[in-house]
Amino acid sequence: MLERIGKDSDNSGKFQIPQEMLVNSEDELIRFIYPNVESLQVEKEVANKLIMSARRADVRRLNDKILNMLPGEEREYLSADQSLVDNPVLDVHAAIHDVAFLNDENPSGFPPHRLKLKKHSIVVLIKNVDVRQGLANGARLFITDLGDNIIYCKIAVGPYEGRTCALAMLPFVYEDKRPDGNGLHFKRTQFPVDLAYALTINKSQGQTVNKVALLLTSPLFSHGQLYVAMSRVRTASSIRIFTSDRNSKVQNIVAKSIFN
Repeated sequence: MLERIGKDSDNSGKFQIPQEMLVNSEDELIRFIYPNVESLQVEKEVANKLIMSARRADVRRLNDKILNMLPGEEREYLSADQSLVDNPVLDVHAAIHDVAFLNDENPSGFPPHRLKLKKHSIVVLIKNVDVRQGLANGARLFITDLGDNIIYCKIAVGPYEGRTCALAMLPFVYEDKRPDGNGLHFKRTQFPVDLAYALTINKSQGQTVNKVALLLTSPLFSHGQLYVAMSRVRTASSIRIFTSDRNSKVQNIVAKSIFN
């Protein structure tokens, strides 16, 4: 099946989802991964399961939904956002440099302005912190404690599993280099993590888990995304998919020139 998906063998650009992989709702998809509240509290279980979608907006909504299921007190950490335009007051596009506007911006690779966490929640690093110690971009961690200015974690999977660490807020710089020079340019200081019950398909590359749930209500948009998503597990029985397509077909984008 993976070989057919990877090469789009029938040249249709579509993949017919097998009936046994289909679920009827987003809630049923979540229950396949986390059947009850207790399953969210078993670290080994959580570390070996993953929900994926193509779009970051879907992923963040799913993560918020699952975090609300996890018992315990929620803490919210607000980022410090700052425009890096020399004099935003005099800029003709001054409105986009207003702090309230910057708070709503969510560039790829940035943590959210409002970061909501609970003890025992699972997060993913979105920046290299200390690669030699296993704290690389894409590493998944469990939150062990939440301080005012530091969050305490332990590595969830991989060769450094169980190693503890403390994370402080770090700067993230975004620059939209438009030819007219009017692009957004700002800095966000925030903890370098985001919730990781659900990940984008692109962010999931390199992960191997026991169960995968795919939310494919938003269309796939780049080469090999479906192959990456389906190959995170070892057996077809470990996958469930929810799609809004009434014929149960999803896009399978394959750039033939790569194989040529």
